[in-house]
Amino acid sequence: MKPSALIFDITSLKAPVVEVLRQMGHAGLRITSVHPMFGPSLWPLSSGNITFSDCGNSVAVLEAKELFRASGASFVDLSLDHHDEFMEFLLGLSHLCLLTFARCVARSPSIWRDYAPRGDHLFAALDRRGGTPR
Repeated sequence: MKPSALIFDITSLKAPVVEVLRQMGHAGLRITSVHPMFGPSLWPLSSGNITFSDCGNSVAVLEAKELFRASGASFVDLSLDHHDEFMEFLLGLSHLCLLTFARCVARSPSIWRDYAPRGDHLFAALDRRGGTPR
């Protein structure tokens, strides 16, 4: 007897579960893989993205999208085979941007003073220390 419920994972990395997800999909279960690309503090959800990966049951992907449609989030179809590679690239790119920003601030602390949000603790700490965080 097969469960009739829609099943989906929300893991950030799919490699540890990809074979099981595929086996379940090929066995006829209503299963898909979902990855909300935002944390719990995002508001409104309509400014976020959600990835959907087919595990062998394309109807399950459509059903999962319907569950999230009211959130207003953008939907991204992403191959289960390429999910982790895409996440590596995306996370690496965001780290590169932050490291580049930090290097610029460390070399020219005055460059950000006019753009720093008022009351921002990080920028205030940098300002007190002459632009070099400790």
